[in-house]
Amino acid sequence: MMQKIYHITQTTKLLMNGSIIVENSVTQKWAVSFPIERHIRIEVLDAPKQEENAEIFKLLTIINKPAYKVLFDFGNDDKIIICNKKEIGEAWEKSKDEVEKIFGSDDSIKNFLALSKEGYDSFENEMKDSLLYYTLWSWFGGGKSFTISPASSLFSTHKVSTKIKRIGKETLANGVLELTQQGEGLINDIDSIEEQYKREILPLTNHAVFDYQYHIETKYLCSDKQLDFFDTAQTIIHEQASEGYSYITQIEFKIERTGS
Repeated sequence: MMQKIYHITQTTKLLMNGSIIVENSVTQKWAVSFPIERHIRIEVLDAPKQEENAEIFKLLTIINKPAYKVLFDFGNDDKIIICNKKEIGEAWEKSKDEVEKIFGSDDSIKNFLALSKEGYDSFENEMKDSLLYYTLWSWFGGGKSFTISPASSLFSTHKVSTKIKRIGKETLANGVLELTQQGEGLINDIDSIEEQYKREILPLTNHAVFDYQYHIETKYLCSDKQLDFFDTAQTIIHEQASEGYSYITQIEFKIERTGS
C-alpha cells in the first residue's frame, strides 16, 4: 500500500486598513494512501491544534472525529464519492453521544448537532467546498477546471462560487513537476453584502469603497515520477470587501520524508 504523511498548516489573517487585526494558525497531520482499488484514504494522525484551548475548540474536536478516516473516489464526471459513508455515520452517532454527555443538550447544542449531521450526511459536498480538502483532492481529480463554493471568510453566512482552472504545468530544472491552479470567486447576494459592509464595516475603515474580490491560487510541487503524490502544496486565498477590509487564508501541505 502506498502511503504518504503530510504535515498541514492553515494560517488565517484578518486585515483592516492594512493592519492585521486577527491572526490564527492551526496544524495537523494526515496519512494519505491508496489502499483498495485506487480509492484514496485520508487518516487524521494528529488532530488540528492551535494555541488557545477554548471550550468551542474542544467541542469541534469531538464533532470532527467522524472525519478522522475518509475513503473517497471520483465518478466519471469527477464528482467526489464517499466510499465509507456508513462508517462515518456510525462514528457521528458516537460523537453526538459524547457531545451531549459533556455539553448537555440545550437548544444551541441541538442546533449545532443538527447542522453537524447535515454536513456528514452530505460529506461529498463538505469535501468539495472545503478549502483544506480541496487542496488535497484537486490533485487526484482528473478535471482541468472545476467549481467549488467555499464559505466566505468575511461574510460567514454566504458562499463564494469559485471557478478554478489549471493554468500551468512545467518541469523545473531539478526534474520536479510544478502544477499551478487559479480561480476567481463571486459571492452570492452581492447587494445585501454591500449593504452590510456599508452599515457595519465602512465606518471602521478609512472610508474604503466596497470592491469585492476573491482570488485563489494553488501550487503543487511533485518529484514522484508516477505523479501519485505531491511533495508540497500551497493554497492562498485572498478575499476582500474593499482595500481596507480583507482576509488571507494560507494552507500548506508538506510531505514527511521518512514516510514510506
